[in-house]
Amino acid sequence: MTTTYILDGRETSRDNPDNAFLFKYFTHFVAKDKKIWNQRLETDRNRIEAQTTKKISLSLAKDPEDLLKKKT
Repeated sequence: MTTTYILDGRETSRDNPDNAFLFKYFTHFVAKDKKIWNQRLETDRNRIEAQTTKKISLSLAKDPEDLLKKKT
C-alpha cells in the first residue's frame, strides 16, 4: 500500500504549475458521482459538529476554479 501526503501551504490561489499539478492530482482520484459526495459531506458534517460548538460551513466544489472561488 502507498500513502501520498499533500502539503497545502495555503497558497493554492496562486496561479503556478505546482498548484495546477496539485489540483489535477487531487481531482484525479475523486469519484464523479455527486450523490456519493453529498453523502460524504453529510457524514463529515455530522462528525465535525459532534466535536465543536462553533458554526461550520461545508460545501462541495464543482472543479478547481470553483474551489478557489469558495476559499475567499
